[in-house]
Amino acid sequence: MTRDPILKLMTMFMRGHMSNRGGWRHRLAGWVFRNYPGLIDCGTFEGFLMDYHEGTLPEEKRRSFERHLGMCGLCRASYRSYERSIQLGKRLFETESDPLPDDVPTELVSAVVDAMRARSDRT
Repeated sequence: MTRDPILKLMTMFMRGHMSNRGGWRHRLAGWVFRNYPGLIDCGTFEGFLMDYHEGTLPEEKRRSFERHLGMCGLCRASYRSYERSIQLGKRLFETESDPLPDDVPTELVSAVVDAMRARSDRT
């Protein structure tokens, strides 16, 4: 993942940092993500999700995003969930007459319907 020996060592120590949010690994991970050059914290990661997925994130930020993705299990899970939501959303609009797949969460359907209503109310 990285050639930086310090970052490699920190990554080794941070493995499992989400298993104990109050533990030293979690605190160390937070400090490293906030202070080590080229890394981003989880909040910044979330803010970059859409641009990364669309391929519009600038190169330097993309590298930081991917570095964080490789280091943070919680953000990896979040990104997988984000991608799955996008895929399910696309499947909703394949054809209007097809029934919804069984695995589409009702929360997603409700959010899409609410967004469509809000959009039609504005026009």
